[in-house]
Amino acid sequence: TGRFLTVECIDYSTYGKMYSGLRYFSYGIALGLPVAVTFADYVGIVAVVAGNSMRPTLNPAGSSARDVVWVSRRSLRHSQPHPGDIIALSSPTHPGTIIKRVVAVEGQLVHPRSCDVGCVVVPAGHCWVEGDNSKTSRDSNMFGVVSQGLILGRATHVVWPPQRWGRLDHQLLPSQSQRKEK
Repeated sequence: TGRFLTVECIDYSTYGKMYSGLRYFSYGIALGLPVAVTFADYVGIVAVVAGNSMRPTLNPAGSSARDVVWVSRRSLRHSQPHPGDIIALSSPTHPGTIIKRVVAVEGQLVHPRSCDVGCVVVPAGHCWVEGDNSKTSRDSNMFGVVSQGLILGRATHVVWPPQRWGRLDHQLLPSQSQRKEK
């Protein structure tokens, strides 16, 4: 009588399918992530507007949803910001991003809201930014002029909520234009 070796049959096809799925997922990440990062760096991003410092332009009173805006990075690649532009920038005082309106650019004079400071001349490579809601905005009136290197892009459209879809108005508010000299 001979001895027989018993071999258990293992179905490796399920392991191969799992490995194949993982491999394709890895390929998707390896190819998709650089494309997404490049798109965000060169074309634009979507940003959620928090707070009420840009009321009435963004997050208007009575709206239950936060505004979501398209921030175009391309629009500032070939031109400087102009008074009235709504921009996203890295906060000069704390980590994070803020959205404000450009009131004055290099070479222009602006009268800050605080009466104890006279005119401020915006130096080269900088701009003066303010929120549309002067009562709640932390802006250049608190932290001074900001470097244009902090600007991430120009907010061009409201993309959410659907009832507010549309292009943003890039005009200074009357209270802002009165304090700016040409």
